[in-house]
Amino acid sequence: MNALSSSHDDDGLVLDNHMSIQAASEYSGYNLQYLRRIVRKGEVEGVKVGQVWLVNLASLDAYLKRVQNTDDRRYGPRVYQTYISSQSE
Repeated sequence: MNALSSSHDDDGLVLDNHMSIQAASEYSGYNLQYLRRIVRKGEVEGVKVGQVWLVNLASLDAYLKRVQNTDDRRYGPRVYQTYISSQSE
């Protein structure tokens, strides 16, 4: 796939191994604003095209693995935190 080619699947728009913030949010469980913040901080690689951020898939996967292996659950997606809190009640 070259830089101008794209494909569309169930996960959203994928362009040269990048996906939209919206698709990355659905994929990871993270909030849109949180994903924008970690991309701007450089914790996850991304490209801004106009007003739209595209997240590098490999970088996002590496970030997810890195935070999954930490004991600090502040980095977990809300879906995970909501599930844990509902189990403890």
